[in-house]
Amino acid sequence: MAISAMAQSIPPKELDVDASQSWVDSGLDLRAGDTVQLTGTGTVTLGPGRTAGPAGAPRGFRDLLKAYPVNEGGMGALIGRIGSTDTAVPFLAGASKQLQPLRAGRLFLGVNKTAQDAVTGSFHVTINITARGPEPGKTPINYKLPTVTLEMMDSIPRRIGDAQGNAGDNTNFVVVGPEQKVIQTFTAAGWVKVDRERKD
Repeated sequence: MAISAMAQSIPPKELDVDASQSWVDSGLDLRAGDTVQLTGTGTVTLGPGRTAGPAGAPRGFRDLLKAYPVNEGGMGALIGRIGSTDTAVPFLAGASKQLQPLRAGRLFLGVNKTAQDAVTGSFHVTINITARGPEPGKTPINYKLPTVTLEMMDSIPRRIGDAQGNAGDNTNFVVVGPEQKVIQTFTAAGWVKVDRERKD
C-alpha cells in the first residue's frame, strides 16, 4: 500500500472500542479527502453462547425488526461515524474498511446495537491514515470552478412543480458541480433524498 509523504508522519492509532459505550472518540480529526484504513479484531458477546467479530452477526428474520445505527450491518458489528452531531451518518467498518471522508470531522467508533441489546466485550482497532486531504480552509492548487453561463442559468425554472404541473416553491439557490459529487456531499451531511412522486 502506497503511503503519501505527508501521511508518513502520522503513526498508526490503536484503541479498544468497548461495546458498552455508545461511541468511542478515536482522537483523530480527519480531513475531507483523507484516505483512512480501519482494521478491527476481536469478538464481542451478544448473549449466552453468541459472539460476533467486527463483521457482526448475520441478521435473521426476527433481527430484521430491529433498527440499528447501521441497518445494513449485523448486531455487534464495528461501526464508525465522522462527527458527534445527530447529522453524522454512521457507516459499517467491519473487519476492514478503507474510508475517504467527504467532510472533515472527528472519527468516532462504536458497536452496532440498540439501546436494549446487552452487548459486552470490545474490538481492537488500528487506524492508518495513508493519504491526507487538503488542510481545511485551503483551496487545492489544481482546483478549478466549473463554468456557469447565462444560458445555463436561464434554463433553470423559476419555480419547481409537481407531477400534475402545479407550481411549487421558488428556486432559491443553485449548487454547481457534478451531480454525483453533490449527492455524496449532501448524504455525508445527513440529508435524505425525498421519494419521487409516482405518476400512476
